[in-house]
Amino acid sequence: MLGLSVIVASAIIFSGLITVLLISYGSLDEGLEKIREATDDRYERGLEEERTNIKIMNASINSESDLYINVTNNGETVLNSSKFKIDVVYEGDIVTEKISENEMLINGGINSLVWTPGSILRIVADNVDTPNSIGKVVVITENGIKAFSKTGDNEKPIFSADMSDKTAETDSTANFLIQVWDNIGVDTVTLTYNFEGDPETDLVMNKNANNLWDTNIDIPINSDKNIYYHITAKDEQGNEVREPSNGEKIVKVYDTISPISDDGSGDFTINNGTSFTIYANFTDNIDVTTAKIFHKRNNTDSWVGNLMTEGIEGKFNIDNSTMNIDTKDDTTDYFYFVIAYDDNGNSVQYPVTCGSYKIVVN
Repeated sequence: MLGLSVIVASAIIFSGLITVLLISYGSLDEGLEKIREATDDRYERGLEEERTNIKIMNASINSESDLYINVTNNGETVLNSSKFKIDVVYEGDIVTEKISENEMLINGGINSLVWTPGSILRIVADNVDTPNSIGKVVVITENGIKAFSKTGDNEKPIFSADMSDKTAETDSTANFLIQVWDNIGVDTVTLTYNFEGDPETDLVMNKNANNLWDTNIDIPINSDKNIYYHITAKDEQGNEVREPSNGEKIVKVYDTISPISDDGSGDFTINNGTSFTIYANFTDNIDVTTAKIFHKRNNTDSWVGNLMTEGIEGKFNIDNSTMNIDTKDDTTDYFYFVIAYDDNGNSVQYPVTCGSYKIVVN
């Protein structure tokens, strides 16, 4: 009996040891797993920090005491641009609470939480310091990477694209639309222009959404002078840029308005052998430069053209001898019409019905 008791007791003790070992092994395995997870997390954070790089391009305080910062994501990590993920420190004080979500914009105008590598984050903190003051700025990402700078703006505004020459017509409007971006804000954009040979005029352009500025120039009905112009943009710190940097851009003005036929000799009758003069009156928004008469005998098919002489106030005339018409001993009728041209090649016919007038010879 004693031997049996010893055997049973030994079995119980052995079973207990096995249970303890199994429990210990499970705890050990769980602990090792947690260590591995912690190591992986630390490695991923370290790798993310290693791939994160930001740089403050410029920082300044404007005339309204607002802090403007432009930060470039120069790393390989996509960052969160929310004010809850980024801290801004100015002169040792955290000023993040002075930033609103709509004042954290990507590339000057996109309200996005995704700050991709290569893009620029613009941050505006309201009422930070006295106007135009100088101070130390720190921007801190969500993974602790920092960038340092000082306020003080010397960045000129940037035109989003080169301006091109334009075309326009008389009695129309030449429209100008340009996008201008600046690190702290564009103050004014001015269009300086002149009609060819005239003094220059300055036009302050109108500000619209998305950094767009526009204005227009009315082109008179009686002018086909080209417009020469350039645009100057100035920020709140007085930095300015001119586009084009040298010379002027051109608005080529075209006159597309035809002359107007007022009146003229019309149909008329002459006696055989009588001299006569034909006239036609024309007006134009700018000027009628030439008028040409086309005529033929009633029994021929070919039209003969002759330039008419300009008289006073658009009255053109021509006599029969210039047209080489001699009605002596001839009672054949004649037909004629006149075409007037302005300097841009616009034309009108007299009669306006595009037919012809008749000269009856008795």
